[in-house]
Amino acid sequence: MIAPRLETERLVLRAIGPQDVAPNAGMCADQEVQRFLGGPQDPYPAFVNLAADAGHWAQRGYGSWTVERRDDGAFLGRVGLWEPEGWPSLELGWKLARHAWGGGYAGEAARAAMGWAWTALDAPQLISLIHPDNAASARLAARLGHVPDPQPIEVLGGPVVRHVLTRPAGDRPLALRDATPDDTPRIARAVRDAIEGYRDISPPGWTPAEHTDEEERETLADPTYRCVLAEPGGVLAGHVGWWPGVTSRAGSDDPGMIHLRQMFVHPGWWGTGLAHRLMTIAVDAARADGFQRMRLFTPAAQGRARRFYERAGWRPGGPPVEEPRFGMLPIIEYVRDI
Repeated sequence: MIAPRLETERLVLRAIGPQDVAPNAGMCADQEVQRFLGGPQDPYPAFVNLAADAGHWAQRGYGSWTVERRDDGAFLGRVGLWEPEGWPSLELGWKLARHAWGGGYAGEAARAAMGWAWTALDAPQLISLIHPDNAASARLAARLGHVPDPQPIEVLGGPVVRHVLTRPAGDRPLALRDATPDDTPRIARAVRDAIEGYRDISPPGWTPAEHTDEEERETLADPTYRCVLAEPGGVLAGHVGWWPGVTSRAGSDDPGMIHLRQMFVHPGWWGTGLAHRLMTIAVDAARADGFQRMRLFTPAAQGRARRFYERAGWRPGGPPVEEPRFGMLPIIEYVRDI
């Protein structure tokens, strides 16, 4: 598995790559960075450590990310999950270059990794193993919600304190909330990324439909429109939006019809049940408001989405048709009773 790209307010968590070798070596050679991690490392052990983090994804299906600052792409360090053979449990760890200290980046990145672990892996518990004298990391663990075990343990020949974090109950890790017009840039970017992905199922020469921030902001400001976000750890993992068919841009003369305008799930959460949860939220809300039917449109060649809808009880409302808003990509209507 390749590490999914996660974006927070200020950071990008991405897959480890060759471009990280040099900045990682510099970080690992820093006495202060390595103070509680066995001391400064020469380039060879720093490379081996980086390669182990990268390979962890292939062996476990999860691992660590390189952390970059969104504004300028600067390398800040690594954050993520670690559980080699014989390790006490699934660990959430962080190591940032000294120039990134004091800006809250470690906590922001750790929350993103933690949110992904809770919601994509359904991990019941995370630990962080911290040297007894590493007060800064212990404070960060406390802010993240860890509880320290009073009895230190020995790992790799040295003492560490096991800080334990238990998954919050129910939907809390998904951080579900209603969207507002202030969420426009993030939602519009997610939609553009998803539409760009349609190139893989489109005919030669197909051009993605334009989706502007202005269009998304106008929709979010419409009092008849509702959109719910899932943002575990501050990362936009998915969203669903719906409005009455009679007020939607697609149009309908059926007052009992709801138009499911958007439902997008970040690839890092595919196959996790998030799409089903978002769909359930929309259906339950529409039913509570007195609507009886729901419809949506999706590219006819989008097999993954179509299989999902059909398993959830949707049925085709007619044959595929070309739609100018999708750059003439054939789309198909699905309908269901709610």
